[in-house]
Amino acid sequence: MPNFDRDKVKTIQELKNINIYKYDYGHIVFCEEDGLHYIFRYPEKQLDEITGYFEVFVEPLSDTEIDDIFKQI
Repeated sequence: MPNFDRDKVKTIQELKNINIYKYDYGHIVFCEEDGLHYIFRYPEKQLDEITGYFEVFVEPLSDTEIDDIFKQI
């Protein structure tokens, strides 16, 4: 299956119902329903009743973003 098909789901419910053998640990998936990226954390993460073994993926801040935050302090 091509990555671009494997790397997205239509709904959050699909995340919960995903076959755990379909993804490797750390795989990032886009959810069309909420527009967020999720990272696969099986077997480290306990099963979540909403997102299964996925959790919201937050990209690290860039140096510029960090500098902007400190300028506001």
